Amino acid sequence: MQRFPVLALLILLAMPLAPGASLSADEGAKDATENALERAETLLASGRVDDAIEALEEALAARGDADDAALRAALGRAYMTGGTPYAALQHFEKAMDLASRGEDALAYADALIAVARSHMAGGGAASVQVLPYLMDALDAATGATDEDLVALRDAVMGEARYWMGDLEDAVKLLQGADRSALDEDRARRTGELLAHALYALGRFAEAAEAFTATGNVRGAATAWSAARRGDETAAAYETLLRAGAVDATLLDEAHDAARYAGAEAKLAAVLATLEVDEAVRPAWLTTRGRLAAALGEHAAAVELLRAAAEAAPEASARPLYELGQVLLASPEGEADDRADRAAEAWVAALARSPSDERVTAALWDQAGRDYSACLLYT
Repeated sequence: MQRFPVLALLILLAMPLAPGASLSADEGAKDATENALERAETLLASGRVDDAIEALEEALAARGDADDAALRAALGRAYMTGGTPYAALQHFEKAMDLASRGEDALAYADALIAVARSHMAGGGAASVQVLPYLMDALDAATGATDEDLVALRDAVMGEARYWMGDLEDAVKLLQGADRSALDEDRARRTGELLAHALYALGRFAEAAEAFTATGNVRGAATAWSAARRGDETAAAYETLLRAGAVDATLLDEAHDAARYAGAEAKLAAVLATLEVDEAVRPAWLTTRGRLAAALGEHAAAVELLRAAAEAAPEASARPLYELGQVLLASPEGEADDRADRAAEAWVAALARSPSDERVTAALWDQAGRDYSACLLYT
């Protein structure tokens, strides 16, 4: 079940009723609306989504021709909580149309974008179907001209453009939004969207700076690597590794990023002084061995990978697989001797993990090379 973002929900619940649209001359109708909103909130909190929708629909029907932005927004929230985003989109759109003030229009436009964003996870047709709603949100945001709303307007418009795929326009709007004038959550999201838009445009160094500004070190590390900026890549991964959350996935990622950015030596130096838990030690040694091999330090690579194999659990084939790769590529000895040593390592790896596809593929590849060599000399 999809969930509507908590902050957006709080905004909607706290939204003042739009004058001329959500107020009625009849105070009884006003009280009934407020009671319906409170009841719906209680029902949603207890997981009774259908009952909440029913209460809100009854309150809306009781108003006759006097539509209400707050009720529409609450219905949007309820339908989104119930996993029916298209119905939610329609109610948020109506809430936005009913809002007569710039601030209200921006908040409802923001809610519309949030629902569209969550539904676009379906991709393809779903993305096309929500485009009209994004266009409506963009139109509503464009109409907010109050000076104190400029930053929020640009942020909302930038996000709409981002999800519509207009990345160049999105970057201009998101860069122009004064994040110091936005609340903390909106400022962070604006910065993240800017970074992702820049990355998608291939402006990797700028994306890295934008990720850094939001505190997203991992995003910055990935972008620095894509920009082939070795010093910055190594520095970013050093920050991540020394933060303490070291695991095999992060070590593999750091290795691949360093290789792409030409930062093997710098990352190897970082890893050499890194303290890791015993559980992570095999992966740490394996990564160091792979980096040593990339740097042409084959003897050191073999030593590190043998140590990794000894430290690894009995079912772990990874260190021995990597050892075979290093032995096969070693500049020392005859080709046949290197192939035999590599095959020994892979057979040992297969004994540890018979279902390891990488090891099986490596052995088949070697068998194919041996067969081709036999044909060549017969």
